[in-house]
This record gives sequence, structure tokens and C-alpha cells, in this order.
Amino acid sequence: MHLIMRQAALLLIATTAVSHAAGMLEKAPVRVELFENLPAGSELTPAGEPMERYTEPAFGFVRLPKKYSSQAFALDRSIPFVLRATYERALAPGQEFRFRLRARGAARLLIDGVEVAKTEKQKPNTSGDDPVPAPPVIDESGHRPPAHPHQDKFVSLRGDGRAHKFELIAVIGGKGLMPTPGELAVSFGKAGEIERLLGPDGAPHLTDA
Repeated sequence: MHLIMRQAALLLIATTAVSHAAGMLEKAPVRVELFENLPAGSELTPAGEPMERYTEPAFGFVRLPKKYSSQAFALDRSIPFVLRATYERALAPGQEFRFRLRARGAARLLIDGVEVAKTEKQKPNTSGDDPVPAPPVIDESGHRPPAHPHQDKFVSLRGDGRAHKFELIAVIGGKGLMPTPGELAVSFGKAGEIERLLGPDGAPHLTDA
């Protein structure tokens, strides 16, 4: 009896949390999809129905929704699983913007369906005796530096005042890897400015704060 009551309470908490999050993010413009059990080799070109859909306010992914059973128990996702985020916005005409893709593993950034940046697969530590990575390099730009094993890839785009579709596809986890996004992000800005996460005007800066 106590077990049944506890499971019911957990289910209520989980449902309430999901509903609250959905209410907070219902106007968030970034559309996110999570895919599981994709055929090997197709992770960066996901097709079919996603396991889950939700929204975010900008392209910064440090946490992902938990997956629950009907009894409100947390479940593992497939190894690996895939995140796809899409968003449309215009850029000021005649101005040059630099975009940064930051990911700890394999990821792609596409603009209007064309791949413009790509990161490589993360290598697992299979021996437990890998060299200690160097600390992040902090420069004078003010941007948050990429922590090991994150990769930064850059591409420039000149604004034309028209809306463009931005798409991020990232592989999360894998054999021997933590099933977390790390500090998966896409940011952009003009030369000499602190970049903001890709999203509406006023999205958070890519800084420690």
C-alpha cells in the first residue's frame, strides 16, 4: 500500500513539473526534438518521429528533460540519443556575424539546410589512464572558454534582413560516454561584441554568468 502511494506521489510530482515547465516554455521559440534508437551511422541525419518534443528560449543546452516510466521511475535513453533544435530569425542587413558551435561530441550546425559547421566525435576514456587535460584558456574576450573535451567551430554570415532557418543536430552520449549535453550551445555576435546564445534579441551572453 505504501509503495503504491509513493509511486502515485512521484507520478503527480513528475506530471506537475512537466506541466509547469511546459507553461513556462510554451512561448519559447526554439523547437527541440529528442530521437532515440536511430540506426548506426544516421545519428546526424535523424528521420522519423522523435521520442519527445519541447521548446527552449535559446540555443543553450546544459540539461535535458528526464524520461519517466508510467510509474514515475526515471528511465535511461538509448545509447546514444540525438538532439535536434530549430529556430528562425533574421539578421540585420549588411552586418557580419560570427557563429560559434560548441559541443563535446559530434554535432552539426545547418543554415537553411546547408551544413556550415561540424564537430567531431568525442573519444571515450577506455583505459582510465588518459593524460590530464589542460585547463581552459581564458582570453580577454569575456566569453566562457570551452572546457575539455568541448570543441568550438566558427562560421561567418552576413545579414540580409531575411529570416533564415538555423538547425542544430547533436549526438548525446555513446558507448563509454556520459549521456549529457555538456555545454552544448550555438552563439553569435558581431566583431568586438560578447556573443549571445542563438535566439531572440536579449538572449543570454556566452559568459560564465
